[in-house]
Amino acid sequence: AGSYTAKEGTTQAMAVIVVSAFLGMFVGLVGWNLYKQFNSSDVYDIFICHHKVGAAAQARLIKIMLAEQASQRVFVDSDNLQQLDSLFDTVGAKVRHLVVYLTRETLTRPWCVGEIVTALKVRKRITAVWTPTFTAPTEHQLAAVESYLDVGGADLLVQYGIAMADVRDSFARLIGGQGCSRVDLESEPTCTGHFQNLVDNLLQKQKKKSGSTTDTPTPGCLVISADPTDPEAAAAACILIN
Repeated sequence: AGSYTAKEGTTQAMAVIVVSAFLGMFVGLVGWNLYKQFNSSDVYDIFICHHKVGAAAQARLIKIMLAEQASQRVFVDSDNLQQLDSLFDTVGAKVRHLVVYLTRETLTRPWCVGEIVTALKVRKRITAVWTPTFTAPTEHQLAAVESYLDVGGADLLVQYGIAMADVRDSFARLIGGQGCSRVDLESEPTCTGHFQNLVDNLLQKQKKKSGSTTDTPTPGCLVISADPTDPEAAAAACILIN
């Protein structure tokens, strides 16, 4: 009987060791994931939500200016296209401030919509930048928001647990300024001055009085000309100048 009891005790001890090892591995994995999720070195100060066709150069210029003037870590999703599935998780857990750069088709893009819905759900700081090309969806378009989105956009969002009711509510809040601030851009950019005002607003800096920033060309210099009524052209010119 004593021999049987000893074997039984050994078996129980082994079972405890195995279970403890598995629990330790599980806790370690959870801890590592939480560390990666909340580690400050992996957090972005600003996430620029934009439609690449309408604002690629503008988003790039704003990122450059924020990094140069305030050492801000800025996430532009077009730089990370290999990890599209993690965009919404990034917005929810690793972003302090979502900047929604509204051009003509921004709100029709499912990825942009998902980023907005996610940020509003977790109450991130949000700034909606209204450019001259943006027109807010009408009540009729909001009522049939699945048709307002790009083809297949509604089905894609549903795969990530985002219902059309969430989209309608988020659009209404974004347009109405509920839970977010709004910045209106001038209709005609004046190269860096146009974007500097936006950067100052995002950084909550006091605006300076605008003055002439035109440099007099000197012999041998490269002159870059851009259409002042085209924000993408103006932004591209600014990037080349810098």
